[in-house]
Amino acid sequence: MNNALLALAGAIVAVTGTLLAPILSQRVLARVQTEQFERQQRVADAQWLREQRVAEVEKRRACYVTANSGYRRHRIELMK
Repeated sequence: MNNALLALAGAIVAVTGTLLAPILSQRVLARVQTEQFERQQRVADAQWLREQRVAEVEKRRACYVTANSGYRRHRIELMK
């Protein structure tokens, strides 16, 4: 009787493991894909912020160039 119960318990554990393995692996895969997607989103957001900062610096630089050239023209006109 003991051998039969051990064999039955072993079979139940084996069948349960076989049935749960695909479910657990799918959940793990979904979690990994979610983390990877979030990581890609963070990288994309960081890149967008960098591009916005560069555009802002370029815009500011263009304003400085325009202002300096205006000041230079004004100074030249005053010297005449």
